[in-house]
Amino acid sequence: MVAAIGALRGAPTAPAAVDSTSTAQLRTGEVAVPVSLASPAIAATVKPGDVVDVVAVPDDFESRPRVLAARVRALDQVASGGFGATATSIVLLAVPEAAALALSAGVGRALTVVIRSR
Repeated sequence: MVAAIGALRGAPTAPAAVDSTSTAQLRTGEVAVPVSLASPAIAATVKPGDVVDVVAVPDDFESRPRVLAARVRALDQVASGGFGATATSIVLLAVPEAAALALSAGVGRALTVVIRSR
């Protein structure tokens, strides 16, 4: 998992799905993390530059939603799907390096976003 995160830091040698102009927007201490949201419709509302919270949706009605990353910047929508995600459900987020692991651990969980600002 760390290798995947490191591959998106700085000038990427990542797959063509990640635009190098997106990762060029990273600030010191940030890494780019592709996040598969639960719905393509939700992902379509996220625009580059938006500040969002990433929320894990619980599997049952008794648990509370959990914020995995707060106030992170949207860089782009990723151009190709994979790992069961549709092309339009994946957004590329700039997150502090410390938050990247929590987001990466969210793979396979239903994730959504709260848009804080545009």
